[in-house]
Amino acid sequence: MLHDTITPYIKKLSYPLKEEEELKIALKRLLTKKEFKIIEYNDAHLSIDEKLLKLRVDAKRLDEMQQNLIKKLNYEKNKHQLMQI
Repeated sequence: MLHDTITPYIKKLSYPLKEEEELKIALKRLLTKKEFKIIEYNDAHLSIDEKLLKLRVDAKRLDEMQQNLIKKLNYEKNKHQLMQI
C-alpha cells in the first residue's frame, strides 16, 4: 500500500492521507516518473540491486533521487495535496 510506503518519509502529517487511488494520482502529479517508480519499488520490497537495474542508474544517483523524493513529500504545499482535508 502506498500509505505504508510514504508515511515514514513524511515528517509531520496533520491529516490522514487520501485513499489509495487518489493518493496515486496526486503522487504522479507531484513527482517525476523515476521518483514515483522508487515509491512503487519500495512498496514491492525490491532490493537495491533490483531498483538500480530497473531504473538504470548508479547507487549515488538513486540516493540523490530518494533524497529529492523525501524533500518533495515534506513540502507543505505538496503534503496538502496528499492529505484528506
